[in-house]
Amino acid sequence: MQKYRIVKFSTAALLAAVFASESSAQFSIGTKTNEVNTTGATLFRGFFEANAQGNDAIDLDGDGVVTDLSVPTLDNVFGSTFNVQSRGIGSGNGFQELVDLGYNNGAGAAWSSGNYNSNDYATLNSVAATPSSSFTGDVYFDMSAVDVPSAWFVTDTRAGAKWDNSPFDNTGNAPRAGYGNNAIQSNINIFSEGGTGAAGQSQKLKSLTPTGGGGTTLNLNQGNPDAQTLFDTEIAWTPIGVFANYGAQVDSNGSAAGGEGEVRKTTLQHGYVTGRTETGENLGFVARDSGSGTRNGFANSIGVDPSWAGGDNVGQKNGSGDSQFDRLGPEFQPTHKGGSSRMEGTVQNFRLAVGYSGLADGLGSNSRAGDDSVDGDYQLLAVGNDTMADWLNSYVFPKLGTSVANASSNNVVFNGDPNAALAGTPGDFLAQSFALVPAVEALPDTSDTDQFVANGDFSPALSGPGGVYDLDPSLLPTDNITTGYGPTASNGNRYGKYSDRTDISGGGFSVTTYTDGTDGTVGYIANDGTVLTEGGSMFAGNAYADRNAIAGDFDDDGDRDKDDIASMVNAYENSGAKGAAAAVDAFGNTINSRDALAAGDAEASLELLGDFNGDGSFTAEDVRYGADGLFNQGRSGEQLDRKQNFIDVDNASTSGNLFATTLATGKAYAAGDSRGDVAGSGFQARGWAPQGFDGTVDAQDIDYVFDQFVGNSFVTDGVANWADLDEAAGFDLSADMDGDLDVDQDDVTELVTEILGTFFGDANLTGEVDFLDVSIISANFNQTGVGWAQGDFNGDGVVDFLDVSIVSVNFNAGVGAAAEAFASFGIDASSVIPEPTTFVFTALGGLTLIGRRRSSRRA
Repeated sequence: MQKYRIVKFSTAALLAAVFASESSAQFSIGTKTNEVNTTGATLFRGFFEANAQGNDAIDLDGDGVVTDLSVPTLDNVFGSTFNVQSRGIGSGNGFQELVDLGYNNGAGAAWSSGNYNSNDYATLNSVAATPSSSFTGDVYFDMSAVDVPSAWFVTDTRAGAKWDNSPFDNTGNAPRAGYGNNAIQSNINIFSEGGTGAAGQSQKLKSLTPTGGGGTTLNLNQGNPDAQTLFDTEIAWTPIGVFANYGAQVDSNGSAAGGEGEVRKTTLQHGYVTGRTETGENLGFVARDSGSGTRNGFANSIGVDPSWAGGDNVGQKNGSGDSQFDRLGPEFQPTHKGGSSRMEGTVQNFRLAVGYSGLADGLGSNSRAGDDSVDGDYQLLAVGNDTMADWLNSYVFPKLGTSVANASSNNVVFNGDPNAALAGTPGDFLAQSFALVPAVEALPDTSDTDQFVANGDFSPALSGPGGVYDLDPSLLPTDNITTGYGPTASNGNRYGKYSDRTDISGGGFSVTTYTDGTDGTVGYIANDGTVLTEGGSMFAGNAYADRNAIAGDFDDDGDRDKDDIASMVNAYENSGAKGAAAAVDAFGNTINSRDALAAGDAEASLELLGDFNGDGSFTAEDVRYGADGLFNQGRSGEQLDRKQNFIDVDNASTSGNLFATTLATGKAYAAGDSRGDVAGSGFQARGWAPQGFDGTVDAQDIDYVFDQFVGNSFVTDGVANWADLDEAAGFDLSADMDGDLDVDQDDVTELVTEILGTFFGDANLTGEVDFLDVSIISANFNQTGVGWAQGDFNGDGVVDFLDVSIVSVNFNAGVGAAAEAFASFGIDASSVIPEPTTFVFTALGGLTLIGRRRSSRRA
């Protein structure tokens, strides 16, 4: 009987006080002599790149010689007893590859990168530059390093998909129905010209059935195993940290509901499920692809089903080598990152980014987010587990460093370089580079993955210098990183780096220069003409670094808040390249040279401050992004007021209508009316950027607002409430027309009566309800799948007598004339048209009910 064992290389653990997860790797005995083929987690790559993995500590080759560091003696079996080849393609992807090609062997894809006996393929000679013999024919995988238990990666195909599903039920056994089965795919990113900007990326987890449905289905029945059973074996842990670009200013005075440089677990839940914080702020929640074990462990550790943790959720997966999608510019992609390095590069460049990554991987300094945070490449965030009743406003950091807690092996502390060519035994290497299971004081509860319980196998001798850590089991050890936003001695005294942009000098893109007049080969140009080198360090104390530290801080007061809106608009209207003649933008605004800003704001780079959508430039679409999802600070409750933001933009503009928005009714434009233009392009990207606009507020926008709360399975009470994540997971806050952080009938009324200046029943949006509207509703009577323009005025997708009654009460010639008009089309409306005095209570039907339910909810 052939058996499979998954060896848990436990990553995703120790995420501040609250985040932990396990990992697995699978062993089996293949048919190829002396060959071990591995696939899976990128976070375990340090082990497979270390020669120590081949040092014989138990006399595998039977030659009577073992590795003994006390002598010292090293006995390496690579090339003689074993040949080990590995590649890191992500935990879930490796897990699926094991399912496909472990028990069910067959032809495999070519390996474009990886390791052979600890060496990179690229550094080997031609003889060993490709994987060994098994890959010329059938492929067998013997091991898959997975960052979480295998059960955490398996999709439950039953109905019941929900953002907070757990891989286990309350008994710690079977998965909750619908776990890993989120059907919501990625949206398009219209600002990206690369193919990865397309919509349609799946977020579902993996299957125990081989890809394509053929072959033998494996199982996790470890209590009653058979030849197809997978077994988990836990080996080691490494911390995952949450970090952010300094430009995101997480958190300052309410932007992420914590203190400076601190973030709550509930904020991370909201951000990674919806793309926005609970305050409505549209930070950039950067996510790995759903095949990532780091994403899986991070998501489960904050109580989110990994298939729902897509963050901004746009575009297709970009591979581990696709660094071009990390750089700002025409190829930038914020989500579905195919490797830890892609996540880290994106957070370094995207000024609004929040992300996560492993803090150690056995590769030495500067290789993972822990070292990068200490170096000041980005801000490591302290995390508070605010779902615990007794969390006491405690924000903590995860443990950092390549020698996690200075773990020891056989009670001997090893502090040497784990990357030395022949460093120790495999166990020594793991003890130095990660954290062995007994070194961790608290582990995640098997039935509640975002809570910690004491580790019954904990050994103080393995847990740190002196072997003593006296911590509450709900917390895990951290280094002494200084809390708070901004440069300190513990983070390199830097605000990160000046963002990298794509070099567009060679053509091939629709843009030939960025808005500062450069092509990505020079750097950013400050208002006074100083060149700020892309990728260069933003050291505190440097006038240019200090000025551009916070994205959106246009008034230079150290915060991104409502008071920046007027300065942002002024900057946009003076954003032409230095020395350039005045020009007119696509919306008819005159754009002057930024020379006018040099005297009062010399050190500012408009692109560093205002490129919110990552395209490398500062344009009107960044102003729209800001109005739609930033500048919540300074508002009531530090919550986003989308209505007032758009009003403030227009009031600050020279034209009074910065986006040149037109109204289908012909009503005179009023400041802020452009907030109603959300749907006409068809490119809506909930949680990413407001890219659904088409320049006109019309019936398509009305239908889109209705869609958020009528017939939406996420909303059951008639009000799409942003504070309720069960509802926020399924609606678009860009449809909030009245600025109160929900979408309901009041928002439709705001759009119809205030923005468009017309009445319910005005199907053709002429500004009045007349015979033409009667003819439209009559032509579509009893039709389904229709919208406002066809006569559906309550958003239920059907034209029926409820819509007839709405037309009748607003008919400009009176209800009697309305009845006659409908009769001319063969519709007897007399029974549904009430007397005018009773109409408000009866005729609107569903509309009145929605209004009452909302009032009751508010009360």
